[in-house]
Amino acid sequence: MSFNRVIVRVLLGATVLLAAGIALSTPYVNEDLFLAFAAGRDISQGLVAAPDKTAFTVEREVWVNQAWLSHYLLYLTHEWLGPTGPVALKVMLFGCCFFLIWKRCRRLGSSVESTFAALIPGILASGTFLGIRGENFGLFLFILFTSLLAAEPLSKNLRRFAIPLTIVAWANFHGSFVLGLGLLYMKCLAVAWRRLKGGPPALPVAAEWCVIAAISTFLPGLFSPFGMDNLLMPFKQVGTSSVTQYSADWLPLWSLGEVHQGFLGGGSVYPYLILLGLLVVFAAIAVMCKISLASPGMAADWAMEVIIASVTVIMAFRFRRLALFSALSLVPVLSLYVQAAANHLRTRGSERRELTGGSESSAVTALVASAACLVLMTALFWRAAIIPYLPENPFRPDRPLMRELMSFDSFSSSLVKFLKTNGLGEANAGERFLAGWEVSPYLMYSMPQIKLFMDCRDQSFYPPRVVTDFFIIMGILPPRGRDALDLLDDYRVTSIVLTTGIIDFQAGLRLMQSRRWVCLYADPKGIVLVRPDSARFREAVQSGLTGLWFPDDDSRILSRALLSHFMFGRIAPGVVDQLKAVVKRSPWPNYYTLLTWGMDRAGACFQQSTVEYLVSEALRLSAIYTSRDRAGAAALESLVRIYGILEENAARCGEPENALRFRNLKISAQNQYDRLWDRFLGRFL
Repeated sequence: MSFNRVIVRVLLGATVLLAAGIALSTPYVNEDLFLAFAAGRDISQGLVAAPDKTAFTVEREVWVNQAWLSHYLLYLTHEWLGPTGPVALKVMLFGCCFFLIWKRCRRLGSSVESTFAALIPGILASGTFLGIRGENFGLFLFILFTSLLAAEPLSKNLRRFAIPLTIVAWANFHGSFVLGLGLLYMKCLAVAWRRLKGGPPALPVAAEWCVIAAISTFLPGLFSPFGMDNLLMPFKQVGTSSVTQYSADWLPLWSLGEVHQGFLGGGSVYPYLILLGLLVVFAAIAVMCKISLASPGMAADWAMEVIIASVTVIMAFRFRRLALFSALSLVPVLSLYVQAAANHLRTRGSERRELTGGSESSAVTALVASAACLVLMTALFWRAAIIPYLPENPFRPDRPLMRELMSFDSFSSSLVKFLKTNGLGEANAGERFLAGWEVSPYLMYSMPQIKLFMDCRDQSFYPPRVVTDFFIIMGILPPRGRDALDLLDDYRVTSIVLTTGIIDFQAGLRLMQSRRWVCLYADPKGIVLVRPDSARFREAVQSGLTGLWFPDDDSRILSRALLSHFMFGRIAPGVVDQLKAVVKRSPWPNYYTLLTWGMDRAGACFQQSTVEYLVSEALRLSAIYTSRDRAGAAALESLVRIYGILEENAARCGEPENALRFRNLKISAQNQYDRLWDRFLGRFL
């Protein structure tokens, strides 16, 4: 092997490792993680296929948890190693997938260089969908199973035992095993077609494949604690449109409006589309140049590789979550085309040198291209895998790095402490909670005794009626004869827990405006609502939340402000002064909205003192060094809110010049915020 070729391999290998670092460090919004911990804890207590004890809307029903073994292992690693456990499990499973894909590329006759070249875009495309969930196990078993299908030749023992056993394991780790069954039947058709062309003596092999497929179809029902429901559940999930049309996982690939984390951020489909584009380009070149894909070193069924890739692409365009499976499935086919193109160029180059007597330049070209790839990937790695986790990043939550890598959640442990300390959600208390979609699994894990309306198991457990009613309450669907308040009464909900995300917080505001629900607790991450006539909290509500334990003064003040404004139509001057002190310590946009509610009558022109206060706060926040101060992002968000409030007031009070001035200041502050976001979280928009 020449020295130049060794250097090329080293450069490309380093590029692959950097791409893997980007993929494994990509933050992915992952509400399923705490569901896994909660389910794993139940499994450790022997509660497998047992009637559910959490949902009060589905009494005594069994949740068909197709990822029960995945959840159990995630729970155990978290219990033993803390956040390091699930992160290490994710790295190990993804590493195993890399190894299997590497072997598949090599069996197709792809060189080390061609395999590396195909792996780089494949890893980046899969990384944007790689969270920590049962799906990681499903991905590994999918790659293992399709590796068996694409192997050529496949020994009788592997064919007869490894394929059914892999399906059995897969069916207990993740519901994606149904995809494997579909591919297995396609393998049967492909084998049957080839054997028929080869004549009757070869037909027994095709018949054996069909028998194996038939047996593998029933095994997931026979060797699962959930019986045949395990086999039918995936079809139920896909068919529940009331959930799939609102869940990012189940949206079509082209729903690009759901991507908020940048080019390489969690949920981005752009790397996958680039991978697909590269494959199309190389395939087109192969067709135009009439390049043969067959090679002497091929020891795999390249036609099956193409079938696997084609099926997963179609599925990914229908359900975005399957882009994770499709991205790695495209790598062997891409490596095959890259190798074919390289062989073609090498042959043409040899012919040209023989005619002209020129020297070989392909090695130098490969060296330069490999070095350029490494430089580009190093820049991407720094931008996407290092900058977001720097201590000075104003968007990064204040928690250890490993905890940040484990999950990208935004839930507050302080809210759970408030619930527990004040006796909410106690066993046998008869309380019924409605929780937002994202916070519900966190409550299931932190408070196993809690009774919930619905959680992120949605279509895999709850009937369509409950799912629809939940979406009506949250304002996602319009009322259908009954509004949110009536539904909450019908279901006898006693408490509501929401995040401060847009959907949850808007739902909370509507409920508080009705005065049939009041704020019992609030912090910048979550709120708790109860009924004002609650037997347990009536006295606390009437007395301004006295007698309740709060984790800190800031949450007590914010809770009192929200309670008094929506319940009594005013915020006491003393609470307003306390809010001013809170906002000095930790700016948050909603504080300023509350302050204006407390300092002036709603809908009226602000007093001069209110305007002066808001302007002074804008000047104070403008002096914060946003790119270095951990409060920089919150300061800019608050600036945008302050200028927006002042703009609305000026427009309302007939001051168009001031309204225009504040509008321009608001746009300037928003642009600063966008630039800060791009710098720390943009990941090459």
